[in-house]
Amino acid sequence: MEIQVSGKNIDLGDALQAHVEGRLSEGVQKFFGHGAEAIVTFSRERHLVECEMTAHLFSGVFLAAHGDGGDAYAAFETALEKLEKRVRRYKRRLKNHHA
Repeated sequence: MEIQVSGKNIDLGDALQAHVEGRLSEGVQKFFGHGAEAIVTFSRERHLVECEMTAHLFSGVFLAAHGDGGDAYAAFETALEKLEKRVRRYKRRLKNHHA
């Protein structure tokens, strides 16, 4: 899985980048073993840190999620929950229930 992590007006450490890559690949590959490409962007707005992520699944679907929190880890976890929910719902739609 290819993951690009970047920050706007915020310094990202190696620990945060490793955390993002590990958790995101684990969360997406739980439902899709094919993999995906993802872009995660952190930005600081006043007292909040915002996390925007977009994932392009190899099946051709683009999924996006947004989260904010007091620190970068909380913002990422919020966005990851939303993205995992969207991936899970997409996987459920692909399943043929009439077979």
